Amino acid sequence: MSSLSEITKELAHVVHEGNLFVHRVARDRADNTFVADFDIDGKHPYPYENAAIANHVSGTTFLEVARQLLKAIGHLYYDVPLTNRFALREMHTEFPRWARIAVPICAQVEVNAESTHPGGSRSSFDVRITFLQEGAPVCRAAGKFLTFSRKLEDRLMARTLGQAVRP
Repeated sequence: MSSLSEITKELAHVVHEGNLFVHRVARDRADNTFVADFDIDGKHPYPYENAAIANHVSGTTFLEVARQLLKAIGHLYYDVPLTNRFALREMHTEFPRWARIAVPICAQVEVNAESTHPGGSRSSFDVRITFLQEGAPVCRAAGKFLTFSRKLEDRLMARTLGQAVRP
């Protein structure tokens, strides 16, 4: 395994340090696999304000960790510019067991970069993530995300948001 790379709030696209859930990632055995360890203390003011879910790591927390981790991996290992935008196109998840608060979780990530922008940076990624706690899977996710310039995002949003919604 290669050395750990720090994940900053800029790499994960979060504004406040307290919203950064995963802090380091490393390239694993193959060029397209990565590992990151993290733990969730259950005290974050937003996802854990509801006492009914503050007794386990919530599914939305796994989605947010995946989002942060995938953005950082794109920047650190696939030359995606920091100014690029990200769009999570799809994410299929399964939760085979509860994940406990304050117990370390390991994310194992496999990334397949599909295409490149004319400037050479990757633009389409297929991903598989397995989250393990004490060696057992607590979440599996598979999906696709895209990256593109802010200019392209503005054009796509204008086109999409300008369309009438059909019932």
